[in-house]
Formats: sequence, structure tokens, C-alpha cells
Amino acid sequence: MTSPWLRLIRIHTASLTQPVVLLGLVLADVRIGWRWIPYALFAVVYHAGGFLQNNILDFRHDRLDPAKAHFPLISGEVSLRHAKGLFTGLTVLTFLAGLCLSHGRWLSIIFLVSLMGFGWLYNWRCKQDVLSPAYIATAFVSLPLFSYFAYAFRLTPLIIWSLFYMAFLMLFQIAVEGYMKDIQSDKVSLLKRLGTVYHENGRIDVSFRTKLFAWGLKVPGLILFVVIWHLAGSDTFSFWLGLTIASGVLGASYMLMKSGTFDNRKRVRLCAIIEVLSYNLLVIALQGQMGWSTTIFLIVCPIGWFLLFNRLTWNTWITPRV
Repeated sequence: MTSPWLRLIRIHTASLTQPVVLLGLVLADVRIGWRWIPYALFAVVYHAGGFLQNNILDFRHDRLDPAKAHFPLISGEVSLRHAKGLFTGLTVLTFLAGLCLSHGRWLSIIFLVSLMGFGWLYNWRCKQDVLSPAYIATAFVSLPLFSYFAYAFRLTPLIIWSLFYMAFLMLFQIAVEGYMKDIQSDKVSLLKRLGTVYHENGRIDVSFRTKLFAWGLKVPGLILFVVIWHLAGSDTFSFWLGLTIASGVLGASYMLMKSGTFDNRKRVRLCAIIEVLSYNLLVIALQGQMGWSTTIFLIVCPIGWFLLFNRLTWNTWITPRV
């Protein structure tokens, strides 16, 4: 494995934070070019600070979870004092860089404060408050709005529906995938409150209410794909490609929600697949807005980033050890 700092900030999942910021530029009609670079770097810094804070605040819970004994703070590879110092520096850098990239536009600055504030609120409350997924979803949709309003002046139907898609994507990722991955821990879990039970013998019984809740978050996103595809004026090939990707999302989501033996690595792998496919479904839907060259760029680069840093930091291609 490589540097424990890269594992601590979960550098591999910046593959989804970066393009979400860049999609804000796409929807503001800022074509691919040098202006994308500082926003991509901003996204990495924001991502790093957010996950660093999450690891710091989760420390007392994670040290009781055998599945997280390899985490850098738990194993002692990184000290809490050094982690807190880096977090402070990244927070200041995120805010100052965000101010520069906002171009002084007040709506962009408002969403800069929102993406930072709600990110902190989620990290602070996520282990005590079952409603905390709404906090990180708000931070997540603030990311494209921050970059969008640095150039645009008003909302369009296309970005509004895209934001709804992103919100459902993040709510499923945290309220379903996140709680599923941590089902063995002592953390507050919405899935447990919905009747899902993890047994000491390693079996999990996923309740009907949990499945209903999960599909209630996933299915609207698939419907929104069609809406966004239509508004963006995307071509027929992108529609059928999107349906193929959607079938993969449905299949992986079904497997994630199955009762049976709880294999944490298998479920983490399913979560990674769902997240990557769900993001790519949105990109495919927007093909008509940005053309095939940008569409391919926003598919290939995040996948390449994820595979490269997953291999470097966790010595695996698809299944991160988080």
C-alpha cells in the first residue's frame, strides 16, 4: 500500500467529487479547457478535507470496529494531532480557493459556504442523527451549484432536474450503502430502525421496509435519467446505453439488498459498482448538452482515477477496503 495519508483522505473516491463540480461547468456552458483544471483541483482539496474530518470524528467508533483496524488513524500510521492539523490547513485552502473560483458572484459564494457547512454538519452528526444523509446530500448538490453560478446567472430546467438526480444518488449512497457497510458497528443506523437485523453469526436479514426505502431512493433516479436525457436533447444511442447502465444499477442494488450471509467486501464492491454506474448514467443523460467528446472524457477519466488510486492505496482494482 502507498501513503497512509492517501488512504485517510480516500483519494480514490475523489473520482466522483471532481466530475460533479465539473458538471456544474458543463451545465453553465463552460466547455472543456484550462478553466476546468482549478475546479478539479478544488474538488480534490474539498474531498480530502471532508474525509479527513470524517475519519477524525469517527475515530472513537472505528477503533471498536474490527473491519476498520487497518484504517491509518486506528493502526497508528497517522496521529490524530497531525490529522487535525492537516484538516485545518485544507479547510482554509478550500475556502480561499473557493472564493477565487467564485469570481465574486454572491450565489456561488453562498453555495461554497453551503457545501462546506453541510459537509461539516454531516461529519459531526452522522453517527447520532439518522437524518444526516440529508446534510451530505445538500453539500453534494451545492458542489455543482458553486461552479455553475461562478459563470451562470439563473437556473434552467436541465440543472434543476440534474440536481434532483444528484440528491437521490447521494441519499442512496449514504442512507442505504453507507448504513449497510457499517451494519456491524455500534453507529446509529437508519436500516436497523427500519427492521434490518445483523446477527452475530454473520447473517443479515434485510427487512421489507428497508427494501422499500432503498428502492424509493433508487427508482426516481432512473426515471430522472429519461427526463434529463430528453431535456438535454441527447441522441438515441445514449438512451439505449443509459438503459443498459440502468439495468446494471438495478441488478447491483438488488444484490446489495439481499438477505443472507453478510460478506462486507462483497457489499463494498457492490456499493462501488452502484456509485460508478449511477454517476455515469447522469453523464450519459447529458450527452446532448456537452457532446460525445466531453461525455467520454467525463466517463473515462473518473473510472481511470478510481482504478489507479484504488490499486495504489488498497492494492485492489474495484473493492476499496473502506
